[in-house]
Amino acid sequence: MFASSPRLRTPHGRIEILLVIPGSLAAVVLGVILGLMTGAPILGFLHDGDRNWLLAANLIIVSLIAIPGLVFIPQRRRLEAALNIALAEGRMTSSLLAVLRERSGILWHLYEEAAVLVIVLLMALKPF
Repeated sequence: MFASSPRLRTPHGRIEILLVIPGSLAAVVLGVILGLMTGAPILGFLHDGDRNWLLAANLIIVSLIAIPGLVFIPQRRRLEAALNIALAEGRMTSSLLAVLRERSGILWHLYEEAAVLVIVLLMALKPF
């Protein structure tokens, strides 16, 4: 089920590493390039623009960039350590249960989902 490597190898992890992270970075980079090419006011009123929805979307994207390093990577390390102990003992351990029940990861994933929804709404509606 798991590779013999000390690092946890799951289908979710592979999809994240091969598709989600590069795809997200490519979308941001291409979006900035396209914005610069079309003269879009990426920085809104800070760049003498009369529309600020793009600035709001960019600020949300910047907040999303910090989450993996501050939340998900440390959580994954705790999960891997607890999972390796549980696999070595051949049973579910209290440390593994504690990591699986951490609410911060769930709440940050909900924030990510809500942020993406808000960005899509900003792009579609261009409210301000």
